[in-house]
Amino acid sequence: MRYEMSVMNTIVRRRSTILIAARVVGCRRRGTHSGVFGRT
Repeated sequence: MRYEMSVMNTIVRRRSTILIAARVVGCRRRGTHSGVFGRT
């Protein structure tokens, strides 16, 4: 049980972090294209 719970927690965390990162990237892309591409 404990192992499964930990795995679920990690998956949820990864999902939330990915969603947040996607939102940030989307906002940056909408705001400034050159700035994002220049950094990456």
